[in-house]
Amino acid sequence: MHDTDTRLARINLGLICFIIVVWFYIVVTPLAAQINIWVDGFAGQKDRLSRLLDDPKGSISQSNVNRLIVPGMLLDSAIQNSDKPDLHENVWHLPESSTPNQGGNTVLVSDRFSYNNAYGNFYFLDKLKPGDKLGVVWRQKLYHYKVVDSKTYSARQNDPLVKESQQPLLTLYSAGPLWYQNKRLVVTAQLTDPQ
Repeated sequence: MHDTDTRLARINLGLICFIIVVWFYIVVTPLAAQINIWVDGFAGQKDRLSRLLDDPKGSISQSNVNRLIVPGMLLDSAIQNSDKPDLHENVWHLPESSTPNQGGNTVLVSDRFSYNNAYGNFYFLDKLKPGDKLGVVWRQKLYHYKVVDSKTYSARQNDPLVKESQQPLLTLYSAGPLWYQNKRLVVTAQLTDPQ
């Protein structure tokens, strides 16, 4: 009887340790990205991305890859144009929206967080504030934008995403605040370059 109690106590202790490890992973993994942006920001990543946007020769636009560059999010990512998006790894252009070269509202979508990738491309989307600069390289031309608005919407409310616009806009869209999958975070930016 005593051996059975000891064995059950060890099994219980093992299960408790396993639960603590899983809990720690679930809670700490999203916070690891905060440490990463702090370290990369101090390592000059934000300045390097800002210089890309300010390059008067536009060498960044020589790339054959459509890209989104957001210094405030430490983001330089290819933009995917396909029917089967991989939101964990890429920024995806919403097909029913416009493109930078056509004016109107260009909508780009990506994940904020996934457990198989420490943080998604849009993890720091909530860090953008009005006045922040960002750029889109589209068909070998660099388009400069400035953030004008950031709002959280219900996941059921699609209106703000593909709204028609006379002004050239860029809309960045992802899941809302971490841990709230029923919300969507939408950041809107206006084109600052003349077309």
